[in-house]
Amino acid sequence: MTGRDKDLQARVRRAKLFPLPEVVLFPGAGLPLHVFELRYRQLMKDVLADAGVVAMPQIKAAQDFARSTPPDLLPILGVGVVAEYEEFSDGKFNLVVRGVARARLVRELPSDCAYREAELEVLTEDSSDVRSADISALVACLLELGRRRWPGETQQVLGQLAALQGDPGRLADLSAAALLPLTLHQRVLAELNVKRRLAFVTEQVAELLLATKLRPGGLPN
Repeated sequence: MTGRDKDLQARVRRAKLFPLPEVVLFPGAGLPLHVFELRYRQLMKDVLADAGVVAMPQIKAAQDFARSTPPDLLPILGVGVVAEYEEFSDGKFNLVVRGVARARLVRELPSDCAYREAELEVLTEDSSDVRSADISALVACLLELGRRRWPGETQQVLGQLAALQGDPGRLADLSAAALLPLTLHQRVLAELNVKRRLAFVTEQVAELLLATKLRPGGLPN
């Protein structure tokens, strides 16, 4: 574990949780948020008064939100820091959270706050068996997508992704964040083996590439 990870681990022994449905925070990715619920306004005030660290677990699907107990959370989650924020006069926030790590929810902690808190374990990915062919396969798909007549912004994003060959874990994460449907994001986040993560994301991007051939004119919905 690096010095940065050790420092982060110390900070997430009691982490503030901002759970959302169908939202995944990838390391290296920016997530724009509008915070309006009272408990999460207070959470953000407390986050900003501390080190700016917030944990974002995904709420498990198919739950009865009318029940009195808090919704169940998926155990693998993204940890981020508030990179930008704007607080409005009514206490609401617009902000961007920048992902910095994967973590595992060890246990929820008793809290006097309106929001939930938990002990987390910062996770380390395994890239020991990644080969250049694993990386080049995804890069080739991204470059081929970039050759299509996308809007300029999309072409720029694809080019930036393809340039991440030296960081295969981040290449897989940010490609998934940009191109894969939300329903697959948690699967990518939970995969600590970078070789398997690359293979899955490459397969999905290749299917997207095939779909664009069948549906000219833009990325499929």
